[in-house]
Amino acid sequence: MNITNCLTWECVNSFSNWISAVGTVATAVLALWLSVRDRRINLNAQLAVGYVPGRDPRVLDQRVFTLEFTNEGPRPVTVVNHAWRLPFVKGMIFMFPNMETEVAHLCSRLPLELTDGKTGHTFYPFDHFAKLDEPEKVFFHQRRPIAWLRIWFFRLYVHTSVGKRIRVRVRRQVRQALWRQYSDAYQ
Repeated sequence: MNITNCLTWECVNSFSNWISAVGTVATAVLALWLSVRDRRINLNAQLAVGYVPGRDPRVLDQRVFTLEFTNEGPRPVTVVNHAWRLPFVKGMIFMFPNMETEVAHLCSRLPLELTDGKTGHTFYPFDHFAKLDEPEKVFFHQRRPIAWLRIWFFRLYVHTSVGKRIRVRVRRQVRQALWRQYSDAYQ
Protein backbone atom coordinates (compact mmCIF):
# COMPACT_ATOMS: atom_id res chain seq x y z
CA MET A 1 0.00 0.00 0.00
CA ASN A 2 1.37 3.38 -0.98
CA ILE A 3 0.56 6.09 1.59
CA THR A 4 0.51 8.90 -0.95
CA ASN A 5 -2.26 7.19 -2.91
CA CYS A 6 -4.26 6.14 0.14
CA LEU A 7 -7.81 7.48 0.04
CA THR A 8 -9.49 5.14 2.54
CA TRP A 9 -9.39 4.58 6.30
CA GLU A 10 -6.54 2.12 5.88
CA CYS A 11 -4.04 5.01 6.14
CA VAL A 12 -5.40 6.15 9.50
CA ASN A 13 -5.68 2.59 10.82
CA SER A 14 -2.06 1.86 9.95
CA PHE A 15 -0.90 4.34 12.64
CA SER A 16 -3.04 2.84 15.42
CA ASN A 17 -0.48 0.18 16.31
CA TRP A 18 2.27 2.79 16.68
CA ILE A 19 0.08 5.09 18.77
CA SER A 20 -0.97 2.26 21.10
CA ALA A 21 2.67 1.18 21.56
CA VAL A 22 3.79 4.71 22.49
CA GLY A 23 0.78 5.10 24.80
CA THR A 24 1.55 1.82 26.57
CA VAL A 25 5.17 2.81 27.20
CA ALA A 26 4.14 6.28 28.41
CA THR A 27 1.58 4.76 30.80
CA ALA A 28 4.17 2.37 32.23
CA VAL A 29 6.71 5.18 32.74
CA LEU A 30 4.09 7.38 34.41
CA ALA A 31 3.01 4.57 36.77
CA LEU A 32 6.63 3.84 37.72
CA TRP A 33 7.35 7.53 38.37
CA LEU A 34 4.24 7.91 40.55
CA SER A 35 5.21 4.89 42.65
CA VAL A 36 8.81 6.09 43.20
CA ARG A 37 8.03 9.78 43.68
CA ASP A 38 6.73 9.39 47.24
CA ARG A 39 9.85 7.53 48.37
CA ARG A 40 12.27 10.28 47.40
CA ILE A 41 13.57 12.76 49.96
CA ASN A 42 12.63 16.25 48.85
CA LEU A 43 14.39 18.67 51.18
CA ASN A 44 15.01 22.30 50.23
CA ALA A 45 17.80 24.05 52.15
CA GLN A 46 19.34 27.50 51.89
CA LEU A 47 21.84 29.66 53.77
CA ALA A 48 21.08 33.38 53.92
CA VAL A 49 21.66 36.48 56.00
CA GLY A 50 18.81 37.49 58.27
CA TYR A 51 17.82 39.16 61.51
CA VAL A 52 16.63 37.70 64.81
CA PRO A 53 15.56 39.37 68.07
CA GLY A 54 18.45 40.46 70.27
CA ARG A 55 17.91 41.69 73.83
CA ASP A 56 14.44 43.01 73.09
CA PRO A 57 12.26 40.15 71.76
CA ARG A 58 10.02 42.61 69.89
CA VAL A 59 12.82 44.04 67.70
CA LEU A 60 14.74 42.19 65.00
CA ASP A 61 18.14 43.75 65.52
CA GLN A 62 20.71 40.96 65.64
CA ARG A 63 22.21 39.99 62.27
CA VAL A 64 22.80 36.24 61.74
CA PHE A 65 23.53 33.62 59.11
CA THR A 66 20.37 31.54 58.74
CA LEU A 67 20.34 27.92 57.60
CA GLU A 68 16.77 26.96 56.76
CA PHE A 69 15.68 23.49 55.67
CA THR A 70 12.15 22.62 54.57
CA ASN A 71 10.63 19.25 53.69
CA GLU A 72 8.74 19.62 50.42
CA GLY A 73 7.75 16.01 49.91
CA PRO A 74 5.35 13.48 51.43
CA ARG A 75 8.15 11.35 52.93
CA PRO A 76 9.17 12.40 56.47
CA VAL A 77 12.83 13.44 56.73
CA THR A 78 15.01 13.43 59.83
CA VAL A 79 17.78 16.05 59.70
CA VAL A 80 20.68 14.94 61.90
CA ASN A 81 23.38 17.52 61.16
CA HIS A 82 24.98 19.83 58.63
CA ALA A 83 28.58 20.10 57.47
CA TRP A 84 30.82 22.52 55.57
CA ARG A 85 33.14 21.45 52.76
CA LEU A 86 35.92 23.96 52.06
CA PRO A 87 38.41 24.06 49.18
CA PHE A 88 41.91 22.94 50.26
CA VAL A 89 40.57 21.36 53.47
CA LYS A 90 40.44 17.60 53.74
CA GLY A 91 37.16 16.26 55.08
CA MET A 92 34.09 18.09 56.27
CA ILE A 93 33.76 20.60 59.10
CA PHE A 94 30.95 20.19 61.61
CA MET A 95 29.88 23.15 63.78
CA PHE A 96 27.24 23.32 66.46
CA PRO A 97 25.68 26.80 66.58
CA ASN A 98 22.99 25.63 68.99
CA MET A 99 25.78 25.72 71.60
CA GLU A 100 26.25 29.48 71.09
CA THR A 101 24.57 31.36 73.91
CA GLU A 102 23.32 34.20 71.70
CA VAL A 103 21.23 32.08 69.34
CA ALA A 104 20.91 28.71 71.10
CA HIS A 105 17.28 29.28 72.07
CA LEU A 106 16.33 29.96 68.42
CA CYS A 107 17.96 26.94 66.74
CA SER A 108 15.97 23.80 66.01
CA ARG A 109 17.20 20.87 68.08
CA LEU A 110 18.82 18.15 66.02
CA PRO A 111 17.92 15.45 65.13
CA LEU A 112 14.73 17.00 63.82
CA GLU A 113 11.99 15.09 62.03
CA LEU A 114 10.25 17.11 59.33
CA THR A 115 6.95 16.08 57.81
CA ASP A 116 5.57 17.64 54.64
CA GLY A 117 5.85 21.43 54.78
CA LYS A 118 7.69 21.63 58.11
CA THR A 119 10.79 23.80 58.49
CA GLY A 120 13.85 23.81 60.74
CA HIS A 121 16.38 26.58 61.37
CA THR A 122 19.95 26.89 62.51
CA PHE A 123 21.46 30.28 63.20
CA TYR A 124 25.08 31.42 63.33
CA PRO A 125 25.88 34.78 64.92
CA PHE A 126 27.11 37.20 62.28
CA ASP A 127 30.61 37.30 63.75
CA HIS A 128 30.78 33.55 64.47
CA PHE A 129 33.45 32.70 61.89
CA ALA A 130 35.68 35.63 62.82
CA LYS A 131 35.54 34.71 66.52
CA LEU A 132 36.49 31.04 66.13
CA ASP A 133 39.55 29.89 68.08
CA GLU A 134 41.40 29.29 64.82
CA PRO A 135 39.54 31.20 62.07
CA GLU A 136 42.35 30.52 59.58
CA LYS A 137 41.35 26.84 59.56
CA VAL A 138 37.90 27.71 58.28
CA PHE A 139 37.32 30.80 56.10
CA PHE A 140 39.82 33.41 57.26
CA HIS A 141 43.07 31.92 56.00
CA GLN A 142 46.15 34.12 56.32
CA ARG A 143 46.83 34.05 52.59
CA ARG A 144 44.25 36.14 50.76
CA PRO A 145 43.83 33.94 47.62
CA ILE A 146 43.10 30.83 49.71
CA ALA A 147 40.62 32.77 51.85
CA TRP A 148 38.93 34.05 48.70
CA LEU A 149 38.61 30.52 47.30
CA ARG A 150 37.25 29.17 50.57
CA ILE A 151 34.66 31.91 50.94
CA TRP A 152 33.46 31.93 47.33
CA PHE A 153 33.50 28.17 46.71
CA PHE A 154 32.57 26.50 50.01
CA ARG A 155 29.67 24.08 50.05
CA LEU A 156 27.24 23.30 52.80
CA TYR A 157 25.36 20.00 53.16
CA VAL A 158 22.44 18.92 55.34
CA HIS A 159 22.73 15.29 56.49
CA THR A 160 19.67 13.08 56.93
CA SER A 161 19.14 9.93 58.99
CA VAL A 162 19.09 7.73 55.86
CA GLY A 163 22.57 8.87 54.87
CA LYS A 164 21.54 11.28 52.14
CA ARG A 165 23.39 14.59 51.91
CA ILE A 166 21.36 17.51 50.60
CA ARG A 167 23.34 20.37 49.10
CA VAL A 168 22.41 23.75 50.53
CA ARG A 169 21.90 26.71 48.24
CA VAL A 170 24.15 29.49 49.54
CA ARG A 171 22.93 33.00 48.81
CA ARG A 172 25.37 35.45 47.28
CA GLN A 173 24.85 37.87 50.17
CA VAL A 174 26.36 35.29 52.56
CA ARG A 175 29.57 35.04 50.55
CA GLN A 176 29.73 38.84 50.22
CA ALA A 177 29.27 39.30 53.97
CA LEU A 178 31.99 36.75 54.77
CA TRP A 179 34.39 38.37 52.31
CA ARG A 180 33.65 41.80 53.78
CA GLN A 181 34.37 40.47 57.29
CA TYR A 182 37.63 38.94 56.07
CA SER A 183 38.67 42.14 54.29
CA ASP A 184 37.94 44.25 57.39
CA ALA A 185 39.87 41.89 59.67
CA TYR A 186 42.97 41.37 57.48
CA GLN A 187 43.79 44.76 56.01
